Amino acid sequence: MQSKPISFSGSRHLSLSSPAAQLIIPSLCLRFARSGIPLATGCCPTGADLAVRQFCTSSQIPLAVFTAASRAPAHLRARTVSLISASSLVLSFPFSTSVPHSGSWLAAFSAVRAGVSCLVFLPGVPLSSLPLCSGVVSWRHIYFCGFNFFQPVCSQLALGF
Repeated sequence: MQSKPISFSGSRHLSLSSPAAQLIIPSLCLRFARSGIPLATGCCPTGADLAVRQFCTSSQIPLAVFTAASRAPAHLRARTVSLISASSLVLSFPFSTSVPHSGSWLAAFSAVRAGVSCLVFLPGVPLSSLPLCSGVVSWRHIYFCGFNFFQPVCSQLALGF
């Protein structure tokens, strides 16, 4: 039985020359692929989604790509929620701490609401400036696969459990 994929969700503003795109995303894709863990991402034509798709294509790593019917916000939101619900872990690469209109934060908070593990990569940002919503009451640093990520700390009461 194939396990649920580890999904990448990232800002369309993420530069393909950024450390995340040049080092972290390729390193994680290779590590998971070598372990037989399936990978997934979205269909954004830029940013982290593109970095994952390009690396997996060039490295011949199987990748599930979740698409949207159009670039309309409702379709993109539905695509993101579908991606999250199919995932075992969501790795989110937001551009900033700003939540409005952010697919990366939508992915992170949708994962929290769905009970899917989520890690956020946003270097140089203090814990105190990360957004709180959807049951997230704080954040903690976590060292995952050799990289520093943030992990949400959730209130089960706030999530309705």
